[in-house]
Amino acid sequence: MVVALGLLAALIVVADPGKVVDLLLKVDLKWIALGLCLWPVGVVLRTERWRYLLRKVGVNVPFIEAAKIYVAGLAISNITPAKSGDPLRSVLLKKVAGDRVGTTLPALIVERAFDIAAMVVIAGIPLFTVFGVRMQGLMTWFGAAVGVYAAVFAIAVYVLSSEGRTHTAINMIYRGLSWWPRVRKLEHRMSDFAASLHSSFKLYGSWSIMWRTAAFSLCIWTFEGALFWLSFQALGLGQAAQLPVAVIVTVSLSTLIAVLTFLPGGIGSSEVVAVAFLTSLFPLSVADVTAAALLNRFIGFWVYIVVGAGLLATMRYRYSI
Repeated sequence: MVVALGLLAALIVVADPGKVVDLLLKVDLKWIALGLCLWPVGVVLRTERWRYLLRKVGVNVPFIEAAKIYVAGLAISNITPAKSGDPLRSVLLKKVAGDRVGTTLPALIVERAFDIAAMVVIAGIPLFTVFGVRMQGLMTWFGAAVGVYAAVFAIAVYVLSSEGRTHTAINMIYRGLSWWPRVRKLEHRMSDFAASLHSSFKLYGSWSIMWRTAAFSLCIWTFEGALFWLSFQALGLGQAAQLPVAVIVTVSLSTLIAVLTFLPGGIGSSEVVAVAFLTSLFPLSVADVTAAALLNRFIGFWVYIVVGAGLLATMRYRYSI
């Protein structure tokens, strides 16, 4: 987090702190209020996608309970490297509702796979058809990111599609973490966990599940881009005809690249990508895009952290792991 905030601070220095502050002091607060009012829409979309995937493995969680767990889990995910805290959502679900981690964890894997696919579509099509001529450097980073994600998910699918390979992978992970006393206590559960993980993952193979999950994911990341555009509107910078499309592309592009930096929440790295992308397309200064990115962080990142931390602190845990 120190490195991430340091990178963000360096970007603000390059942008000129005085200009960034002047822009933020002139913000039209009605657009920020609109963004905060729309924030729950993103929570609903994400929660309903998760609940849909959980129902496919026989786990039924009431919406309010699922939303609380989702936001609390996302708060943890946003402050861990490369969103590595995501699996803790299954742990929270286990502690609150008693559902087995091995049963619910594949839903998170499927979510992430379709998030990546949605962002590749949203960023890739315009990048290669509309903006590509001027974007050779970012296109290279985009291609490299897609290659890494494709390799990771191909390995995950290969492992989880076989019960034997799933058992082998879980045993390897267990041996690697067996120095931790808490993990050693779970040794007798490893076999059941692997079997549950494999059987749940197999249930997500139907085309109807994939199409519906893809539709949810496309809506989620288009909505995230729309929230970022509200930040430009708040600064009085949203008049360019192609800017809404470019901003929606920016969110997916910067997230894809930023996650691979392993900085918590992609802080700093995603802002750098946004600045590089948008300043090359529009007559926007580094200060303009930086100020908009800071506003978007407030609406789409820090709200999750604050609300999620509050929920995590007040959540009632009824089951042990």
